[in-house]
Amino acid sequence: MVKKIIVLLICAGIILLTAGCEGDEQNNISNDSQKIALSEYIESIKLPKNLFVTFDPSTVPEIASAKAYNITWLKLEPKKTAKYLLRYNVLDTYIYAEGPGFKAGNGKWTEYLNIYDGSVKGGLAYSLVNDENDLLTKLSYVINPSPGLPDGVAQTLGYANKMDYSVKKNLTFSTYEEAVSETGKVLTACGFPTLAMQEVYSLDVETMKAHYQLYINTRGKDEVKDQIQWSKDDECYLIHFRQIVDDIPLINVLWENGIQRDWEPTETQVSVFYSKDGIINIQARGLYELGQEIREGPLISPTDALQIVLDDYKKAIQTSETKIFSMELNYVGIYHEKELQLVPAWVFCISHPIKLEETNEVINEYTYFVINAFTGKQIRTAVDNG
Repeated sequence: MVKKIIVLLICAGIILLTAGCEGDEQNNISNDSQKIALSEYIESIKLPKNLFVTFDPSTVPEIASAKAYNITWLKLEPKKTAKYLLRYNVLDTYIYAEGPGFKAGNGKWTEYLNIYDGSVKGGLAYSLVNDENDLLTKLSYVINPSPGLPDGVAQTLGYANKMDYSVKKNLTFSTYEEAVSETGKVLTACGFPTLAMQEVYSLDVETMKAHYQLYINTRGKDEVKDQIQWSKDDECYLIHFRQIVDDIPLINVLWENGIQRDWEPTETQVSVFYSKDGIINIQARGLYELGQEIREGPLISPTDALQIVLDDYKKAIQTSETKIFSMELNYVGIYHEKELQLVPAWVFCISHPIKLEETNEVINEYTYFVINAFTGKQIRTAVDNG
């Protein structure tokens, strides 16, 4: 009987030892998978039918840890901002729903400045208008100035598609570097937080003419009574800046699923038109001031983040070609227990074709899959705690 018990104990020990070794081996495999380079990981996985990874993995940063912050909306000081932006004498001041405003001018030029501190928050709108030849009105016919990929109008009608313009191409009146540098200095003087240039589109006269012709073709010649004449003097740069925190850019596209509410923190956008007359337009909103640091910790790896997206898309059969178009580490604003916070997030842009019922045209629709980089949970809206 004693021998039998001893034998059983030895067998049990062997089983436990074996199980422990197997557990160690599994942990090692898991650790190794976390260390694998994103490019190698993409090459090694088998994707479901009609799902493709098309972004360049070498552009995805390897950042081990990051911080989260309490934040408040950026509040620009009206008089200080007006001092550094307005070139002419102030003619009028007023209060709009968005916040305080100024009108300035000299008879030939008129300036409009609205500080966002009301129904719109965290930025400003500025325009310099030539009363004889308003370039801003002309530009509205040939480009969509908002950051992000082409929307349905840009894809179907063409005239608003900024992707047709060259990127970082010098125009005759100034180099793009000089335009970016001068604009950055003005925005800093006005009280903007740390910004980084995202992209510069060079709006040359030939492409603007081509886009305007597309606009006329769309509207019909009868509807366009006074056709615009274009010249080299109309050339300008469209500059997109992004707010930067700890070397991580804030998201600057509308990423939420569902209906966006005005008070929600979503995209942070700064777009500038710069012509031979300098800055002629600024649209900036959704910028933040950093408050208390509330957390610092490790981030899930790019491979783990991508796997979360793949696992989600494996739940349903993709009936059309679906592309994981881009992957970035961004800061995203959310409401957490009634506090406005900035959290690091892995942001994936997903594209898939849709057919328009009215015309049967096929365009690309872009959606965003946002993952809390601390927890690995999908963030669906700005009030989702992730």
